[in-house]
Amino acid sequence: MKKHLFFDLDGTLLDTLLDIVKAINLSLKAISIDYQYDYEGGKRLIGNGAKIMAKRALAPFKISQKERELFYQTFLINYQKYQCDDTKPFRGVLDGLRALKNKGYHLYILSNKPDHLAKIIVEQKLDKDIFDFISGKQEQFDEKPSPDLFNYVIEKFHLLKEEILYLGDSLVDLDFAKNSGVDVVIFTYGYGDYATKRMQNATKFSDFSQLISYLDNSR
Repeated sequence: MKKHLFFDLDGTLLDTLLDIVKAINLSLKAISIDYQYDYEGGKRLIGNGAKIMAKRALAPFKISQKERELFYQTFLINYQKYQCDDTKPFRGVLDGLRALKNKGYHLYILSNKPDHLAKIIVEQKLDKDIFDFISGKQEQFDEKPSPDLFNYVIEKFHLLKEEILYLGDSLVDLDFAKNSGVDVVIFTYGYGDYATKRMQNATKFSDFSQLISYLDNSR
């Protein structure tokens, strides 16, 4: 029986993409690149943390290393400034999380978002008190799909892998669950490419409420 639910953040619990795209576009303007990503274009940038996202955003452009560094630092400033403007929980997420907590599940967040930003956004847009542990990317751990941070958490709380379910929205999350040795569910309302062959055999939910039904039926 699953007792511990580990969640990704962007694209799983929170729709953060509008604010991420805003920060990217403002940062492109700061280095005099006349291009604006839209919502769909922004989806292709997300998945492996802020540094990889910045690298993907700059991939089409020929710029200097100095400009790349300026873009990244400007992006972090802009995202911290604007990250809570249009971000909101996906439908049913907040009520669903509270229901799961009331049912006795332990809830955790592991995100590739910079740690201080992850904690700010969870506090402002979710209910931080329902989570046992919240972490974004920390310097001492490799980002997902590496299991480094996950292994730290299961040792810290003395958890059994067979009692853990990981929930995400992307191929990065599939790889993370495989590397961590835990079962996974993918939410298809997020930012992943759900038509890929690797997604075909994954357990997928199109609505957060399906998670509660799934866990109730698994007891």
